[in-house]
Amino acid sequence: MGFDDVVLLARNICNTSVALVSLIAGNRQWFKARVGFPECETDLNHSVCAHVLSEPDLLVIPDLTKDPRTRANPLVAGGPRIRFYAGAPLRTPEGKVLGSLCVIDGEPRPGGLTHVQAESLRALASQVMAQMELRRALADQRRVLEEREGLIRTQAEMSVARGDLGTILDALVHGAMEAIPHAEGAVIEMCEGDELVYSATKGNLMGHVGLRVPLQGSLAGACLLTNEPLLVPDVLVDRRVKRDLIDRLRLRSCVLAPVRRAGKPVGVLKLQSSQPDVFTQADLRLMQVFAGTVSAGLAEAGEAAARREAARSERRRQAVFDSAADYAIILLDLDGNVTDWNEGATAILGWRPEEMCGKPADIFFTPEDREAGIPGMEMHSALTEGRGIDERWHLRRDGTRFWANGEMMALRDEDGTAIGFMKILRDRTEQRLSYERLHEAKDRLRRAQEAGGVGMFVVDADGVLHPTPEFCRLYGLPVREAYPSTAFEHLVIPEDAHLVSTAVTRASGEAPRDVEYRIRRPDTGEIRWIARKGDLEYDDLGRPVRFAGVSRDITEQRLAREALAESERRKSALLELGDRLRDLSRTSEMTLMAAEIVGRTLNAGRAGFGRLDALGEHVDLELDWTAVGLRSIAGRHRFEDYGDLRRELLRGEPVIVRDACRDPRTAACSGALQALDVASLINMPVRERGRTVALFFVHDRVPRDWSREELGFLRAVADRVEAAVARVRAEEQQQLLNRELSHRMKNTLAMVQAIATQTLRGASDIEAAKEVLAARLIALGKAHDILMTGDGESQGTDIRTVIENALSLHEDPERQRFDLQGPHVPCGARAALSLALMVHELATNAAKYGALSTPTGRVVLTWEVGSTGDTKTVRLTWREEGGPRVTAPSRVGFGSRLIERGLAGAVGGQVELRYPPEGMCCTLVAPLTGFLAEG
Repeated sequence: MGFDDVVLLARNICNTSVALVSLIAGNRQWFKARVGFPECETDLNHSVCAHVLSEPDLLVIPDLTKDPRTRANPLVAGGPRIRFYAGAPLRTPEGKVLGSLCVIDGEPRPGGLTHVQAESLRALASQVMAQMELRRALADQRRVLEEREGLIRTQAEMSVARGDLGTILDALVHGAMEAIPHAEGAVIEMCEGDELVYSATKGNLMGHVGLRVPLQGSLAGACLLTNEPLLVPDVLVDRRVKRDLIDRLRLRSCVLAPVRRAGKPVGVLKLQSSQPDVFTQADLRLMQVFAGTVSAGLAEAGEAAARREAARSERRRQAVFDSAADYAIILLDLDGNVTDWNEGATAILGWRPEEMCGKPADIFFTPEDREAGIPGMEMHSALTEGRGIDERWHLRRDGTRFWANGEMMALRDEDGTAIGFMKILRDRTEQRLSYERLHEAKDRLRRAQEAGGVGMFVVDADGVLHPTPEFCRLYGLPVREAYPSTAFEHLVIPEDAHLVSTAVTRASGEAPRDVEYRIRRPDTGEIRWIARKGDLEYDDLGRPVRFAGVSRDITEQRLAREALAESERRKSALLELGDRLRDLSRTSEMTLMAAEIVGRTLNAGRAGFGRLDALGEHVDLELDWTAVGLRSIAGRHRFEDYGDLRRELLRGEPVIVRDACRDPRTAACSGALQALDVASLINMPVRERGRTVALFFVHDRVPRDWSREELGFLRAVADRVEAAVARVRAEEQQQLLNRELSHRMKNTLAMVQAIATQTLRGASDIEAAKEVLAARLIALGKAHDILMTGDGESQGTDIRTVIENALSLHEDPERQRFDLQGPHVPCGARAALSLALMVHELATNAAKYGALSTPTGRVVLTWEVGSTGDTKTVRLTWREEGGPRVTAPSRVGFGSRLIERGLAGAVGGQVELRYPPEGMCCTLVAPLTGFLAEG
């Protein structure tokens, strides 16, 4: 019974005008069989049959206009204006509803169907399902037969392909297309790296052979990576699809199955359609069968290829074995006996194959290697490690030796079992000798570099520096084969960074070639001078590709060069000093000029000259030289205000302070020195007759390590200045002596006149006056002897004796004119002469203008020994009484200057002259050591 017979029976049984077999597919309804109804398809939304899908049994609607589900349906509200509906669902054994068998009438039926009509409609619906199941089974049977025939044909085509992979793949895609005829295209995609390549195509994919798709981000890639088949009803809703291929390949739905070789996926078989929902699970299962056939074809192709490759390998092996004249190729059995011997072995070793086959191969090893068991060790290494390295001296047939380079390898069968060995040798004697000569040359170069302190380097285009070991040692870095070039560039101190070759200057071709710069060694922190010479090397296009050169440490040479330059500069400064000192006649000009030369030469902040007072407690600094930004400190300064700077100076030792804040002598008073912008200093003593009388100083505003050369330079300057000052003083002394001689002559004449007057005034007769006058003139002569020659009674004497001798010619026999008071104080020759000169000058002035110019005038002369700190001093006072009223002189005469300078200069003291009305007063304060000094 067909479907048309079923609907006719249904209409007649149910007495309706229309009967239908309605099937549902997606969102549409179509009629498999119909009677009384036009041929058409109905939208599921406008279908009355759609309501049957959710009913467990018959759906009967007596009046469609009254049922809320159907009254608005276009088939009810409009033509053909149906009013009655009864439908039985078409349900599969699995419970899925495929459609309905229904009857329709144009008139309502309030009573619906009778019991017989309802049973008949159910029975007819079951008959429809039986017909559909029968037809599906027949279709499945036909499809299986067709699939089997397709597989048989495909396998037959593969069998005649004789292992040709292309023919096999074409037969497979052709067979798959025949087995699944609703496929529009087929392809086998083989994996190559991280891509799949279209290797064989059919249908609408014919023009895409060679197309490559990525493993990641494609459907075929997902199939291969998961090793699972895929059924894709609609590629538009599958995220794994490579979107740009959908339109290009006219792809909408597809099935894919992995192609395996030895269980491992190596490709994908894909069938596709330009329509959605074309393929079924049955298609997918069939695809897997064909994919398995592909695997068998690949295995057959692989076996054929392996056989061809084995044949080619054997031919190649034989060709290599016979033609490798530069190589000795020797085959051995497991006992080490020769089984084959090529022409190269004869050329290198001298034996012919018939002489060696069957004999031990150790015959061409040296006796010492045979004794050491080297042949056996090589075979053992070949068996356990895959190869035995052979680089050693060997023997030829004539007994000569040659250096061989080669290896021994184990030969194995298909199961991996060792069946023998192959030994390959090459004569590398010339290369070995060249290597040894090169090694010796490199060794000599290395020793020369180490001895000469020369390091070599190459910087490649990637900025990697390849140094020699000596280069690393020069820069204080561990020895390595390579460093980033910046590891060395960053060692250069910032002041010299512009001298470094950088990636930018090397790329531009402007890298400095021949430079000298300073580095700070990372291992010691020491600053070193490096001389670096380099040059750029270019490729064929003129682009810089590497920078190569040498470096050496020139710190000692640089320091010697700088020291020589400094020495020459100091020598020039001393020559300039000498030239300029000859043209100057004033001490202040000399010291200022010398200070300027010292300051400029030593790059100091301040330099100058100063004189110590009699006690060495103060220093009077003359006008000094200062660098820009520093002020002068000329004037009187007390040593104690700046720390312990006096003790060494008085001993005649230079005072050297490198850091005023750290030096224990100045740390407590560093604030006072900082106020003068003094952070480091040198006080160089200037001595006269064993006593420090002045100093030459140099200051710097920063801590400084004064060098021995700088101290020597300053000492030389001080000596030259001292000599120049001595010359000026000698000239001044000569002038002083000339003036003193003139002064003495006048005083002598005045003294003779005073003695004569005084003698005659008190004489009773001329004979007595003559005798007294002669005695007094003799005393005057003795005083002149003391003053002019230093000889006489004052030599090696004491203060009282010197004073009494100096005053003896001024004594008046009638009255006591002098009152001498003081302890016994020894007096050296120089001090005695100066003291006699001063007392004689004071007495002469007193006789001319002061207390001794009147009969009642007198002089009180006292001396005492006291202490000032650690220094003993002598205080001597001349005080006049009973003379004329005294007024201070309007000018300082020669006699006064002689008094102030004479003894004060000789004993290192200070003289003060005062003129109170009652009588002139002179006070001398000097160190006791000044009085005790001889000569």
